[in-house]
Amino acid sequence: MNNCEILIPKDFNQLSVGVYQQLVTYNKNINLPHYNNKTSPSNKFIIPSGTPINIAPLLPSKYWSMEKGDPLAFILEFNQDLPLEGEHPCTIWVKDMATTPCTQNNSFNFQLIHWNEINGLGRDLDGQALFRLNTNGHIFYYKPDSAFICNARFNAVPPAYRDIHAFPSHPDFVIEVRSFSNIPSNDLNNQLLKMCRWIRSGVESGVLFDGMGMNIYLFCQTNILANGRHGQVQGQQLAHNNESNQIQINIQQYQNDINAMVIANINVALHQLEVQRLQQKLQTMNWQQVYFENMIPYPGFQNVSYRTIPLVGIPAPTPNRGPQLIVHCIGFVNGFNIDLSKVWIR
Repeated sequence: MNNCEILIPKDFNQLSVGVYQQLVTYNKNINLPHYNNKTSPSNKFIIPSGTPINIAPLLPSKYWSMEKGDPLAFILEFNQDLPLEGEHPCTIWVKDMATTPCTQNNSFNFQLIHWNEINGLGRDLDGQALFRLNTNGHIFYYKPDSAFICNARFNAVPPAYRDIHAFPSHPDFVIEVRSFSNIPSNDLNNQLLKMCRWIRSGVESGVLFDGMGMNIYLFCQTNILANGRHGQVQGQQLAHNNESNQIQINIQQYQNDINAMVIANINVALHQLEVQRLQQKLQTMNWQQVYFENMIPYPGFQNVSYRTIPLVGIPAPTPNRGPQLIVHCIGFVNGFNIDLSKVWIR
């Protein structure tokens, strides 16, 4: 082993203080949970995953009262290889990136990317993007599992920020995935709190997928609802019903054509394949459809509404896959439908 290398225990990560290395106190007996940092280099600290850490002891107190610059922001930027999140002025935690949530993230990201490639209304972002949120004067730094920001707002972000996937403001839509890990940041109440902060900071709508608790949560701003229902829902439901009816008409037309072609001894293979495709699509459209309706205010958070959809008991197409359920999104991502059957559960 190289003399510069150190063994990092499972579920721990090595944090670098980077540009502040000359300012770091050499007292390694700071109060970090579960692990002694005496063996790590002077500018690196080993911290547990998913556990909020007060990093103020790493720097002299005068640097936390700097009028210019933000030490927490610099530390987050310097550790872009870590899925770090934080709360101003001096609290950070490593977001859990275990195998199962990462696989689920990939499914949500793929669906969002595919939809955005067709529509081109903005930029789809993943967990590499870091957003600075202002919630009633409280500053948070969050990395969503998936996010969308419209073209106008993305183009307004200075290139220097975009180049490092750091955004000084909120996205328009987020997806968060709760992990199965038993760590503080993965607690359901903390996950719900995070969603409330996303919305309170200006995010229009979002989805929290909880594979552990087998629920999915919809969140949005209350002021875009009327009686707990978003204005786009009626059009979404009408479009869904019209498309379903049209598919049934098309299937019947193809079947009539096939019967006539059989009598005329004409090859019907292509028509039969099209009928199978339409039948599969119709089957998907008959799954449970979920909309941003029946939303209720989230207690303690002004202008935040939510809805809980239990997933237990909903059939899944194959074992270990998500249920046969489609979520119809709203606002800037109107037309984006999340297919939970494409998400691995475990």
